[in-house]
Amino acid sequence: MTNKAILTGLLAGIAAGLCVLATVNMGPVAYFLMFIAAGAVGVATMGWGRDAGIAATVAAFGVLVLASGLPIAAASTLLLFVPAGWTGYLANLGHRRPGEAAVDWYPLGRILLHLMALLAFAFIAVGYADGITGVELAKAFTELFRELAARQPDLPGLDEAGIARMAQIYARLLPLVAPGMWLLTHVLTAFIAAGITRRSGLMARARDDVAAGTILPLEAGLFVLAGLAGVLVFDGALNLAGSVLLSLAVCGYALVGLAQLHLRLRGNPAALLILIVAYGSILIAAFPILVFALMGLLRSHLPSGPHPPTPKST
Repeated sequence: MTNKAILTGLLAGIAAGLCVLATVNMGPVAYFLMFIAAGAVGVATMGWGRDAGIAATVAAFGVLVLASGLPIAAASTLLLFVPAGWTGYLANLGHRRPGEAAVDWYPLGRILLHLMALLAFAFIAVGYADGITGVELAKAFTELFRELAARQPDLPGLDEAGIARMAQIYARLLPLVAPGMWLLTHVLTAFIAAGITRRSGLMARARDDVAAGTILPLEAGLFVLAGLAGVLVFDGALNLAGSVLLSLAVCGYALVGLAQLHLRLRGNPAALLILIVAYGSILIAAFPILVFALMGLLRSHLPSGPHPPTPKST
């Protein structure tokens, strides 16, 4: 371990911990600060290596333990710092073929799979530790809608029956939406962190052709199967776990589907307009992301799809 890498990691970790602390104190309005925190860990790892990433994660955890206590520190470490650090480590993992100058970098699709797996574990572990159940989520949304009804009594549909119905719907949707959105934000954060590190001349990995080379490996299909089983067959904790897995699977495959769209639009004069419509439709409605998830599923697992080599580095 070099002193410079460790010092850089410690400074990045302190900054990351303070960003999360600001989010805790300011509430949802400062949501973006959590991913600035993840970005700080990612930049440290991509630019200065594994040792810097470990130092950043430990420092961020320590800041939050001292300032907010163990539960928030542990949740932030599992949901933010470890995924960012591990993604940064894998980004610079490669294998040089004997007698060749070129490097086979760890495939983007497998990095995405690792991120999905880490977030699945993190959401399930944090939910279990906090005692989050479907009943508890429904109670929380019931209280939220009651407070809203008290502040704005003229809003329609906020009688007791309406509140109970809406609370059940939101409690059911949250585990199907939040993990996937968290994954998408992590991917965007990693992309920005890689851009910053590369522009600074610190990143070893060459620029990837994301549109042409991103597929999810076969193992990602287990997220779909386990998620559907949990959602359709089981109740209680297994149902919530299935919702988490299915959410991550849909958004993971949707990213691959969007990569396919970018590839197909190369050279098309209307590409920018089509991409604006595509991304805008995802922000406005939920259905389009299912279309892109199906595209990503077919791209990843059809025999004709691209299959980048997996490096042998460890």
